[in-house]
Amino acid sequence: PVSDTFRLLAGYNRSWASVTNFPGNNYLHYGPHQQESLSENFLLKAVKDLPRGMTLTGQATWSPYESEYRNGNAIDNEVISNGGGLNARLELEGSRGDANWRLQLSHAYADNDREAPDVNYAISSDAPGYEGCSLGTSCSFGGLGPLSQEQNETALIGRWGQSLSFADLRLGFEVSHIDAERVRSHPAVAYVGVSDIYIGDDVVCASDEGPSCSDGAYAITRYNAYGDFDAQASIEAASLWGELDGEVGGFRVRVGLRYDYESFLGNHNIAPRLAVSRDLPWAGISVTGGLNRYYGRSFLGYALREGQGVTRGYERTGTEVEGRMVFADDWAQTLHSDPVRYSNIGLNTPYSDEATLAFQGPVGWLGGEYRIKGILREGRDQFASSLTETETIDRETGGTITRRVQTITNDGERSYRGLSLEYLRSFGRDHAGCRFELEQ
Repeated sequence: PVSDTFRLLAGYNRSWASVTNFPGNNYLHYGPHQQESLSENFLLKAVKDLPRGMTLTGQATWSPYESEYRNGNAIDNEVISNGGGLNARLELEGSRGDANWRLQLSHAYADNDREAPDVNYAISSDAPGYEGCSLGTSCSFGGLGPLSQEQNETALIGRWGQSLSFADLRLGFEVSHIDAERVRSHPAVAYVGVSDIYIGDDVVCASDEGPSCSDGAYAITRYNAYGDFDAQASIEAASLWGELDGEVGGFRVRVGLRYDYESFLGNHNIAPRLAVSRDLPWAGISVTGGLNRYYGRSFLGYALREGQGVTRGYERTGTEVEGRMVFADDWAQTLHSDPVRYSNIGLNTPYSDEATLAFQGPVGWLGGEYRIKGILREGRDQFASSLTETETIDRETGGTITRRVQTITNDGERSYRGLSLEYLRSFGRDHAGCRFELEQ
């Protein structure tokens, strides 16, 4: 408390960990390594009581972090992730007669960066010099380079609750704007030399290529290049919803409707909601059933994926010169893959229809309660890849190349069946329970 009408709260939390990780079974002779992580959380919150029963709340949270990670089934592949997030909100709430309302303005910023080796190698363990690297078929080391991502989201949310003579009315809206950027500053390269490799003491490397070619030992004959990119996305979204919750002929009924729009797919979606419950005349048993539709509403990842760089594949063959196999830096492009598209191609918004039925009642001789619940969920208009088509394009190094093309469709389907049996009992301030669940 600062005064009778003003209150402040400040907080700080720090979590640090150091973990000893051991390599996978194929890399045991490299021994353990340490990984550390650090995350912090700074909180500042203020609450002000205003005239006419209103309350103004402001809160800001900053959460920086840094962590290290190494895959145990490779070497020299440390990835360092760092970034942070800022969340700020300003909320005004109050009441008017039998109604209560709340307005919230929020802003969230997130920064996520990755540092990793620029080139990844997967070299056959049969290659001279790599026999002891791995007990498996290949020695894997390196990474796929740095990556950074920033995101800003601003949202305005409003809620209104009103008690009517026959039911409780609840209304709400939300409008939001998201800006995001994902950057790979330079291409990432992966040499695939497990099966695409020439091994022999007659190898001659025409130039210094590092691990991709070694005189008198081996030469890798294929690699993939993942292009640099600066993917930017901006999405606007709006939602309206309302529901009535009341008693009708001995039944507790909650019926609602939700409208959603987002600019990425450009679709207007309306989703109905219904839940009905009733107490049965047998030993305190109640039954609840529901029919609901849910539309997907998180498309930022798809938007950024559209802007990712082109993937190209390259191959080469050696040239026999005076009984030696000479491998030059004369790679020929054999693969071209563009990022898939989701927007501006007429896709529907994926959705799920859900039906639920639950029975709940007391367990007399044990105390506590049980609940049996079944769920049927059918997902339709899910994103799926089309059959692969081919087309001919000009190759960077001359000639033509066949490009494989896939498009995104709404042909995907998803089904879920669930049955759960739960038991819950309280012991003073504590509670205990168990849950048995079947899923399909």
